[in-house]
Amino acid sequence: MKANYAFGDDGVTGYINVTGSSVITNYDCALVKDVAPTTVSSIKWIYNNEDGNVEMLDRNSITIADTYLDSYNNPNVNIQLYDQNNNPIDLTGYTVTMGDDTIATGTVYGPDNNLVALTRHKVGATAVTIKDPTGRVVKNFVLNIVSSVVPPTDITLDAININTTIGTSGNINATVSPSNATDKSLTYTSANPNILSVAADGSWEAKAEGTTTVTVKTANDITKTITVTVTSPISVQLKNIPGYTDRTIVPNDQVNIKTDYVNTYGSHDLDFKYYDKASAEVNPTAYTVTSSDPTVIATKADIGDNYVRLAVQGKAGSSVITIKDAKGNIIRQFTVNVAQGAILPTGVTVANSAVTTKVASTGSISATVQPANATNKTLTYTSSNPSVLKVNADGSREAMNNGTATVTVKTSNGLTTTVTFTVQAYFSTILEQGNFNPDKASGGPVTYYDSIADLSASDNITLTYNTLDAKVADATQTNGRRQFIFYVDGNPVNFNTDYSFSITNQTVLNSDISNNTEGARALGHIEVKVTRGTSKITVTRTSDGKVVKTINVTVQ
Repeated sequence: MKANYAFGDDGVTGYINVTGSSVITNYDCALVKDVAPTTVSSIKWIYNNEDGNVEMLDRNSITIADTYLDSYNNPNVNIQLYDQNNNPIDLTGYTVTMGDDTIATGTVYGPDNNLVALTRHKVGATAVTIKDPTGRVVKNFVLNIVSSVVPPTDITLDAININTTIGTSGNINATVSPSNATDKSLTYTSANPNILSVAADGSWEAKAEGTTTVTVKTANDITKTITVTVTSPISVQLKNIPGYTDRTIVPNDQVNIKTDYVNTYGSHDLDFKYYDKASAEVNPTAYTVTSSDPTVIATKADIGDNYVRLAVQGKAGSSVITIKDAKGNIIRQFTVNVAQGAILPTGVTVANSAVTTKVASTGSISATVQPANATNKTLTYTSSNPSVLKVNADGSREAMNNGTATVTVKTSNGLTTTVTFTVQAYFSTILEQGNFNPDKASGGPVTYYDSIADLSASDNITLTYNTLDAKVADATQTNGRRQFIFYVDGNPVNFNTDYSFSITNQTVLNSDISNNTEGARALGHIEVKVTRGTSKITVTRTSDGKVVKTINVTVQ
């Protein structure tokens, strides 16, 4: 028996592992069909650009990369069949079948080439079956096409925390795993480049105090994060403060002094010294100091004693002090606020101590604190009767109802003055009268009853119910009803365009009657039928929605 020779009707199954001319006696088998052992003696993978010609008779699979090229730079796995004399077999009539021709396709080339070319297309595995002209299977195997790209799986950092000082630079040391990853490129991103800038190669420079993070990312988005803390390389101390110990200036500090500040040496200077991390004095000439407003705080020349001096100019205001290193990085920034020595108010005056106004009018109380250079000119305003006159924190006021109110104006140190307001009614006249015409067909005469001459200054009125109030309009008579008639500066108002009214209890004051016409409303009339009880009439100015009159009505 020939070594590794196939038997069975498919020409493939039944391989027996035989070495040389070994004799195997423990197989119970029978020859089903002669597979012409002299026909195919060898099957080789030829033009293999990596391993040369490879014997395939004993192999059940071939594995190549998705970038594989044969020795002719074609994406083909080339299979050639040989007879017992080691001559290529004429493949005329032979066929090749692929389990998945989207992964690879097979082509049989006849007498000119006598080979089977398997052309790769994509990553995957497909069965390959080669048959002779009689349909007998000559060879079955699997072609595996694997990705040539080895993706990164992890990043190793030499440090996950960086603690550094402004002006310092360094590098992020990061290693991509596995070592044979196809793309080992990394990107570096600082969450706050103002604190720490990082370049494409992982080099970094500390720019300002604070905490931020740097994200290191592979080409396939695996990330690691580094926490960065940047501090100042020096501490800044304010010294020689009368009555106080030395003060360490922190980021964005606020130093509050007065225009007459004098240090312990009797100078109008703020004295500073710099110290390193070991608390040793630092020569300040390595740093520059600027003032945003030299008219308030001015810098002074160095005199070689390791002091940084800022001159207090005697002017109230604020100045931002900025200390920078030689690279222009801000080492420390703080504000010096210079206040004027306290100047208390000595009085407060108002433009008018007595004001007459009307309901719904607005304005402002004009008040002046003395002296003009008083440190605190804050005023408070209080109304004795907010229902008559409302006053706001800024001195703006609004007349709410007719009456009188006194507004007290007070300084920050308790000095006061007053303004007396007399608020007049919005309407110059409001009339009320009962109206009934018993002879509507002839036009009258009209009966007027229970009349009130003027309600403009009244918020509450009482009407006496009259039997005429019960009269209901028909062909011979009008409704018995009450008329409220409103005037401004002697002219009737227009309830169609300029004003509107609402009634809280329509059962007591019913405006839904035929007499309440557009013509009546144009003459300032509110016409209602009444019954005993209480209700309220509210009149609103259309132009701004302000309530200009409220009348509480009791019918008894």
